Amino acid sequence: MFLCMMQSELVSRLIAAKRLESPGQQIIISLPVELSPEAVEIFLQFSHGADFKIPLNFKSILDLYILSKYLDSSILPELDIIAANYNIAIETEQAGIDDFIAKNLKQPVISLNFPESISDLPCFKIKQEFQ
Repeated sequence: MFLCMMQSELVSRLIAAKRLESPGQQIIISLPVELSPEAVEIFLQFSHGADFKIPLNFKSILDLYILSKYLDSSILPELDIIAANYNIAIETEQAGIDDFIAKNLKQPVISLNFPESISDLPCFKIKQEFQ
């Protein structure tokens, strides 16, 4: 958890606030279902010291960029370099990325318990879709 906090300002702020309320308790972070599961997995692996192993295609890099921007992550400059090395122009997508995050991604939910189902995750979609 500490390593993930170092990579994300948002996660760091949320965990610090919850730790004040519930010292010594495990903290569960529920991310919006609209985020790419593959991007979350890559981000967590990288946050825990693994090499950046992303499928080098536009969608994978864009999904990871959206997640990193949503989490206010320190890996954004590295993603810019990776994208540029593969001629992927993230900057041309910037307005769409910001719009997607603002309109489609709720804030993470921080709790002491695991969600019981996918419908308990933050989501702008109708909850019945997941039941």
